[in-house]
Amino acid sequence: MKNILIIFFVFLILFPHKIVAEEPSSYKQTENDKYGDFLGGIGDRIFSIFGDLIENDQKQRQNIIDKLAGKDGELDNQEIREFLKTESEISMEQDEQALDQLKKMYDPENGIYSGIYKLQKRYERKKHQQVEKLDAEIRSIIDNLDANKIKKTRLKLMMVNWVPIGDTSIDNEMSNHYDNIIKDLLDNLS
Repeated sequence: MKNILIIFFVFLILFPHKIVAEEPSSYKQTENDKYGDFLGGIGDRIFSIFGDLIENDQKQRQNIIDKLAGKDGELDNQEIREFLKTESEISMEQDEQALDQLKKMYDPENGIYSGIYKLQKRYERKKHQQVEKLDAEIRSIIDNLDANKIKKTRLKLMMVNWVPIGDTSIDNEMSNHYDNIIKDLLDNLS
């Protein structure tokens, strides 16, 4: 039961519903719209189903305890206390397990969003490697600058450019960065 609730709350987290506040005077609450139109009414149905399941489960347990603890009952007060204590411990253990599962889900290395995290790290690593390579290439060209071979140096500088790594924002930023550096160097060589 608790696992179903966890899955439901994860669903709500992954697919949030936009709630818009309206002016109280312009909003007339109807009986069908009592709780808003959450996911087209599906959310209300799901909440009511889970609420009913939990309520029925609690009523069933209480009825069993009442029957066993009645005048003709098989359990005395001490046994009922032990039963409730055991049930409470089981519930706490299930809650702790659910919390551990949620922590694992949001772990940046192994959780559900780990792919996004790892992809971003990979782009950053590729960016860093290419920046080092291009900067070294530009330094090498400038260090080997010979007054008699300016055309060759200009041609080498024009061939230096950013190679896309797959992240458009990084690619655009770095392409513009190196285009500006090369343009400045070429202007200074003229």
